[in-house]
Amino acid sequence: MRLFSFFIHTLLVLLLTALTQVGGLLWLLCYCIACRWKDKRAGRALLMFVPLYLLITAAVLPIVCGYFGRTPLPVFTSPTLKPASVMYPLLNRHYVTPNTRRVLQEVADQLRQQHPSSELHYLDAGFPLFKKFPLLPHLSHTDGRKVDLAFFYLRPDGTVTNEIPSRSGYGVFEGPTEQELSTAEACHGKGYWQYSYPQYLTMGSRPNLKFDALRTKRVLQLLLEQKEIGKVFLEPHLQQRLGLSAAAKIRFHGCDAVRHDDHIHMQTEY
Repeated sequence: MRLFSFFIHTLLVLLLTALTQVGGLLWLLCYCIACRWKDKRAGRALLMFVPLYLLITAAVLPIVCGYFGRTPLPVFTSPTLKPASVMYPLLNRHYVTPNTRRVLQEVADQLRQQHPSSELHYLDAGFPLFKKFPLLPHLSHTDGRKVDLAFFYLRPDGTVTNEIPSRSGYGVFEGPTEQELSTAEACHGKGYWQYSYPQYLTMGSRPNLKFDALRTKRVLQLLLEQKEIGKVFLEPHLQQRLGLSAAAKIRFHGCDAVRHDDHIHMQTEY
């Protein structure tokens, strides 16, 4: 029984660390304190963990992250740049370098000037502490310079909306037409089974939204105009469809990553 309990807690610590960076350590601390009692240790640990985690997330990490060259992306303070889901700041996955935040805010503000009421929604960015700490399941979100951005969409009647088709921002693909090359099929054919796995990360979907090529292309153009932007990852068929085939900064991410026809990946040089 003790061995099983040890396995469960080890698994929980690893999971919380992978999801939030600091959650595993905080759970371990709370459980060690709860061991002072003989019964209901897990319940007592949970009662301590939740408020402590929320306190650390809301009040401590936004200050401490500065010592590691990071700053949080805005959560409620910007009318133009927002998280696609409160899940991202709650899990401490919205930290970037100050320069990356500045670039994104400028792009979001410029987009609002051209498309009133539009909001730029970010997905996964980076963790607040330490360099090279992996942000799973991503391969490269380790230095605060990479951010995933949501596409833009229209309602069924063609009107503009800031809603996105999945609650996480991932997993609802804008696949290729019959006239476009399917990179996903090519990668699957080479044995890269993980290429489409974000389809399992939607966390629920909102049906009937249509891909907004106009605003998505415009935000890509605004990103490319920023001299600090080093690379943008986008699925090749969308690069072609949006008329951005000649854009040197837009790259194919490779079959060993995951498909990028559900979001934009951008990264700054510093």
